[in-house]
Amino acid sequence: MPELYFKKGGNHPNQVDGADTSNLLKVDTERNKAPRAEPVEIYIDQKSEEVAKSPPQKARSLVLEQKTSQNPLSALLVSPKDISFENQDKKEEILLLLRRHPISNLTWVILTIIFFVLPTFVLHPNFFQALFGVTFPQRFFTAISLLWYLFTFAFAFEKFLVWYFNVGIVTNERVLDIDFYGLLHKHITDASIAKIQDVSVKQGGVLAAFLNYGDVFVQTAAEVSSIEFLGVPRPAWVADFIGDLVEAQEEAH
Repeated sequence: MPELYFKKGGNHPNQVDGADTSNLLKVDTERNKAPRAEPVEIYIDQKSEEVAKSPPQKARSLVLEQKTSQNPLSALLVSPKDISFENQDKKEEILLLLRRHPISNLTWVILTIIFFVLPTFVLHPNFFQALFGVTFPQRFFTAISLLWYLFTFAFAFEKFLVWYFNVGIVTNERVLDIDFYGLLHKHITDASIAKIQDVSVKQGGVLAAFLNYGDVFVQTAAEVSSIEFLGVPRPAWVADFIGDLVEAQEEAH
């Protein structure tokens, strides 16, 4: 450690005014020095395969900024939790889950309400007596009413299942269109992000413009030339999100 000795007087190298050099004033120059910053080593590992499979920064920011419900009955779910699909890869992440806008259920909901109310007026002893001219026992009306309500419930439940399981899915690797036709039949169409060529939006009608829902068409170079997400909420935002994924895939390669 470097040290400096300052003399109080005299020219002798070892004595100052007859005093021993032990009385010399020591000044540690290291104390007056600013602390040196330690070098920091930064290692950046960029793998094209990981970049290709991870969402782009802009798309990820859209996910973070988008405030949507995590309700499993929602028509637009962003990064949904506890949801998976058939043949999903271990590292595959669901970014968007799309369904038809709830307004698309209005027709069968109204029909279901009518079906539930109708027996009150139709399955009535006075109505049957006026219509057929005969009187039926009460147990007859009870049995018919029970069968009617069972049919109505089955009708409504089947319509709900079709809406709930007909979904479009966007992951960090591909897009999927799952068409659910009933308990025994479904059809799945998918295409990788790298094969997407164009994304377009179709939105028409006053109601669609007011509630902001429409169709998103994904043109691909795969075996299936087009994947359709019909009647989904915020179609322009969905198309922009998919477009960002495509751009990131192209930049990675």
